[in-house]
Amino acid sequence: MLEMPGFDSKLKLIDFGLATIFEPGRPLRLSCGTTHYTAPEVHRCNYNEKCDIWSIGIVFYMLCTGSWPFFDTSEDRLQKLLAGGPNVFEPGGENEATFKKRRGDVSSIMNLLKDLLCPQEADRLSAKEILERHAWIEKARNDPIATGSGCKCTVL
Repeated sequence: MLEMPGFDSKLKLIDFGLATIFEPGRPLRLSCGTTHYTAPEVHRCNYNEKCDIWSIGIVFYMLCTGSWPFFDTSEDRLQKLLAGGPNVFEPGGENEATFKKRRGDVSSIMNLLKDLLCPQEADRLSAKEILERHAWIEKARNDPIATGSGCKCTVL
């Protein structure tokens, strides 16, 4: 949520009702969250912090296209779509035309989305890896005007 309207507004993170204390190396086992945002491994009740990278990917995808990368009115069919990973990046995919309308480095945006929405948890990049070495983040950090992002990312 934005604290107030405007470019300089502070971003406020909200809705920590399902938050938990995380211990590296100890898997989480509670299947929870809204299916549209939930990583495939959460539905298998065996996941780690990389499930949050998936959720960030869903939100980023929606910001880029205005639509869900996966959608079905049936929870069971939706979970099967999630498990298969995104096919929307393929040539002729359902949102190819939407991506072509984006300004900036569309190729880097799509590569970032592929990394965020990698269905195999072990192959999905960590937040640190994304911030340190992803081309779109680096471009946004160095030239926010060119990417249209206004990103002020820092690696902690």
